[in-house]
Amino acid sequence: MTATLGDEEGDSQSSPTEGRAGEEVNIRSKVRSPWTKPLPTESPGPSEVVDGVVSITIPDEILSDPDPLWRCYAVGYFIGDAPHVGTIHATVNRIWPSPKQGSKIDVQFLEKNTVLFRIENPQMRARVTQRRYWHIADVPLVMNEWSPETALKPPDLSTLPMWIDLKGVPILRFSYKGLKCLSRAAGKFIKLHPNTEKCTRLDVARVLVEVNLHNPLVEKISFLDGVGKKVLIDVSYPWMPPKCNVCNSWGHKGKSCTSKRVQILQKDKEIEEVAKSVGMEVNVHDNVICELNPKRNIVSEMLIELEGLPPALGCDVVGDPSRKDFETGETSNTVTGNSQANLDWALERCSLGGIRGMRTP
Repeated sequence: MTATLGDEEGDSQSSPTEGRAGEEVNIRSKVRSPWTKPLPTESPGPSEVVDGVVSITIPDEILSDPDPLWRCYAVGYFIGDAPHVGTIHATVNRIWPSPKQGSKIDVQFLEKNTVLFRIENPQMRARVTQRRYWHIADVPLVMNEWSPETALKPPDLSTLPMWIDLKGVPILRFSYKGLKCLSRAAGKFIKLHPNTEKCTRLDVARVLVEVNLHNPLVEKISFLDGVGKKVLIDVSYPWMPPKCNVCNSWGHKGKSCTSKRVQILQKDKEIEEVAKSVGMEVNVHDNVICELNPKRNIVSEMLIELEGLPPALGCDVVGDPSRKDFETGETSNTVTGNSQANLDWALERCSLGGIRGMRTP
């Protein structure tokens, strides 16, 4: 009986081991080895080279999901003169931190005011582009996702968030709702300045609003208080984006303007006189002066005009004062019929070997 029981106990003790081994075998059978994976279907190889050109077929999976390497880039447009690249790099790595240690944001210039940022963290990149407006070293920066399409289309700078200062706000209107209501006269309300929220100054309230630069800027706000008294509030702008005095556009200065139109703020008669004197054409409607002959060589004309002037006293060049017209390539000492007689008279020598009128040694 004992042996029988022992056998039964042995059988009962060995059965769990066999069960675990069977389970392990089943689990291992379910796990597929990487060596047993079916090989992906490869695209057919390139065809033969014909005149240096080979034809290939791009798989559908690449066409449907290209997954470009430049997806981690974002582009920024500075409104005004861009700061130094070192300042930009230090600032963005401080205000756009990445949870991954050692992941720095790379900065490189594409143009004078266009900067490319490499932001590997997708959450931070989405936050930067969604907020869109930033300030780097007090210079506004407009951010956008970078792609071959957006690179060719700069952002619309018709509206821009700007700080405005409201001076003369009544004490009873110096509240969040009151300042928000007053600032809507200048643009779309965004937020109050931290110093205004803390009431560090009660004579000036600073508010961030989105201003439409195509409309005239608001300089004063007028309203009636609770007793019907008229209140006038002055509006000032601590910072303004650069405005071109040539094309009247925002975002660049006149020295950086690429427009060929030049607007002259003068009266029509003065414009016509100036245009006629320099050989220009006048567009009366737009007050634009356009050059009639763009191929005109102004340098050659100035040289010809200088050659026509009489020689200065004491110089070694004997000119021809009677000559008025010069041809291109000639100089004032070119010998002509009239100038030869003057030359002979000027170089007439005395019998003593000196110039007449001069003392000989």
